[in-house]
Amino acid sequence: GRQSSIGAGVLGRFDGLSGSYGDAADMRVNGVVGRLADYSDSTSPSFFGASVDSGAFTAYGINQTVDGVLDRRAIGGEWRYYEDKKSLFALLDYDINFKALNAAQVMGTANAFDASLNFMLDHRKTPSLSIRNALYGASTSSISVLQQALSASALRDLALQRTATTNMGQVGITKPLSDKWQVGGDVRL
Repeated sequence: GRQSSIGAGVLGRFDGLSGSYGDAADMRVNGVVGRLADYSDSTSPSFFGASVDSGAFTAYGINQTVDGVLDRRAIGGEWRYYEDKKSLFALLDYDINFKALNAAQVMGTANAFDASLNFMLDHRKTPSLSIRNALYGASTSSISVLQQALSASALRDLALQRTATTNMGQVGITKPLSDKWQVGGDVRL
């Protein structure tokens, strides 16, 4: 049925199945198969992937196709650290098909000075790397039609050219003033 993104390389809500075996504290193996619930395109991509969780770390691989064409093939990892009043999360997603970094992110929170501090550093392709990005500005909404005019490498190059890179940094603070009031702010670049 309809499922929320579970991480591990799945980029959005999807219709499909996910399952796992094992204990995440020790080692758990996960699998996922489905079709993105992507109604903005004429054809929704289908995918399958696998991941391994071991404690705070997840490693994954995912393969996604659209109209019979390789849309995305990525490997990546996620790392999570949670402790009382501290947290840290890191993500790395590399697309093997495009030979490019799709996303790198580090974010965290900590309590200090009787306040909550937070930060985020984010570098990513926007939208996420996908062969479907070649459709932006095209006179068709079909990858199959573009594939008739372009080789696989030309289609990949066009998709990469039509995908922007976004960098963002953010730092913030929230300080309680009373049981009912707090003040906070952040700076973003």
